[in-house]
Amino acid sequence: KLAPIMPTSSMGSTTPDAISTIQASTLSMNPVMREAMSHFERAVEIMNDSNAVESGNDTMRLAFNELRKSAELGFSEAQYILAGMYETGEGIEVDKIMAYYWYSKASQQEHLTSMIQSGKMLARGEGVPMNPAEAADVLFRAGRGLMKESECETLIEECIAEIRALGKQVAHLADDLSVDMASKKLSESGR
Repeated sequence: KLAPIMPTSSMGSTTPDAISTIQASTLSMNPVMREAMSHFERAVEIMNDSNAVESGNDTMRLAFNELRKSAELGFSEAQYILAGMYETGEGIEVDKIMAYYWYSKASQQEHLTSMIQSGKMLARGEGVPMNPAEAADVLFRAGRGLMKESECETLIEECIAEIRALGKQVAHLADDLSVDMASKKLSESGR
């Protein structure tokens, strides 16, 4: 069974008004994105309907298919959720290759949590050949993106720790990110 889902921010945390924000933004979207959003909204409605969840696999397969259509049309939030489903086996069989594929698709659109997840998968060789240099680059860009959006310091620190764990060849990226975070803190404190 699938757990109820809600759209998230680019860093992956649930935001209560995300659907209304997304719906409002569909007015300015191109037709393909409007179609992707329509599939996404249907998937969210099904997954958040407790009666549908209780009715079993056929209904949840419909929700999964709607989510997949949205992801295939390029909607990064759908790509992120689909990747998580493949990674954890939520409602489908675990498939690390597909999880990495969808995280990387969302990462290409600067979906920050997807960038962190794809970086971790690259670092560990989950669903993709291990590639410490690429993992460090993706995690570094995610950390920089989190700083630009003034997002969760804990996630930035997670990026730094993941990069450091990759070894000496890429440790300078962790150092750069740490310095950037410290500088940002100082400038925000008015010093």
